[in-house]
Amino acid sequence: MMENKLVSIVIATFNAEKYILDLLDSVKKQTYENLELIIADDCSVDHTQQIISDWLSEYQERFIVIIVRGVI
Repeated sequence: MMENKLVSIVIATFNAEKYILDLLDSVKKQTYENLELIIADDCSVDHTQQIISDWLSEYQERFIVIIVRGVI
């Protein structure tokens, strides 16, 4: 029997409002089940953090989510 190991997806962002939704949607389309999503945002001053929060409110249940802000 094959073990379903945890796979971590790490996303580093800074002012990525133009691209972050496409990136998150590509993560959502992954068929592998045991995913951990780590998002590190370096204090974006655009709408990146809001876009991430809105997306997570809809899809957070599928992923183990860790969010780090301002430490890149």
